[in-house]
Parts: sequence; C-alpha cells; structure tokens
Amino acid sequence: MASVHLSWLKAQRALRTGDILLLRPPPGGSLRSRIFHLGIRRITHSRYIHAAMVGSVWSNHLQAWLWQHAETVGHRNAHIIDLEQEVFDNAGLYDIYRPRGLDFNPAAAWYFMQRCAGSGYGWSYIWRTWARRRLGNWVPPIPSTNFFTTQRDCSGLIHAALRYGNGPQVADYDCDVAPGDLAHLHRFEYIATLL
Repeated sequence: MASVHLSWLKAQRALRTGDILLLRPPPGGSLRSRIFHLGIRRITHSRYIHAAMVGSVWSNHLQAWLWQHAETVGHRNAHIIDLEQEVFDNAGLYDIYRPRGLDFNPAAAWYFMQRCAGSGYGWSYIWRTWARRRLGNWVPPIPSTNFFTTQRDCSGLIHAALRYGNGPQVADYDCDVAPGDLAHLHRFEYIATLL
C-alpha cells in the first residue's frame, strides 16, 4: 500500500461521512502511554491502536458543514469531537479507510455513532478480543447488538455502526474486531494519511 499524505485543506475535499480513521501509536510520549500503546498492540496484534468514524454535522452558527469524528476513549464515554483539532494533535498518524460495498449507508452508520455518544467504554471488549484470539471458542463472545447504550471499545463501536449501515463486517461478533482488522484491503479502501 503506497501512502498518500493529505493536508487538512485537501483532506476536507476527500473525506466522506462513514470513512474510518485508524490511529497509529505516536512516537515517544510518556512511559505510561508507551506501555499502554504497546499493550494494545500486543493484545490486538495490530499496527493501529484506535479507530473512529468521520461524519459531517451542519453548524447553524457558522452556516457550514463541520467535519467531526465519533469514537470511544478509555475512561471516558463515547463522544463526538472536532476532527480538525484531532488531526492537528496527531498529524501523520491517522489513516483514512473507506468501507466498500454497494449497500453501505454511511448516513445510517453516522446516525448510529451519534446516538451512541454518551455510552460507556467497553473494556471487556479489549480483553475478550485478546482471549478469543488465543483461546478461540473456549471464551464465549459478547453478543452483538444494535442498542445505542451498549458499552463497546473503539473498534467494536465502529463495527456495530457499519452493521447498522449495512456496511462490511470483518467478524461474526463486534468483540472480535481490533482496530487493524478494519484495514483489510478487500473490505476497506485506503484513502490517505492526514497531515
């Protein structure tokens, strides 16, 4: 996969609602953050440590469409934040992937993400993903659901939103999906890296 780097100005024209953002671990950082990121990578066997979905929201105040992204973050509820600031804070670390599929309804997937805002974080998803990858069916899955208030981790939330919008699925259960699983090239098309 050849990397394409887009500045924020150009990225705004390339982005679409329903695009997936996958975050690579930042270089350096505190010892605590490096241990956390290494742990996530070992648990999920992925070069990505986080997943989020892009969506646009109309601002009456600015009379313009604003790009936002919805995500779950540990110790905080699922929330929607401004994408521009997130890109500036993590320049060169976010890769954009676009779900493939004629039946995919990105507006429905984004609606799901918006409705999930405020739900809790699903730490059990991270540990279940790790355990099921090592022990297989000996560890029962967390059943997938479309309830908005279900606690999920970042990639579990994205997977549920994709299902809600008839998008591609990469596993039978949301709890089996790690951020890097969403980059499988036959289901998701790499678009660019945000600068």
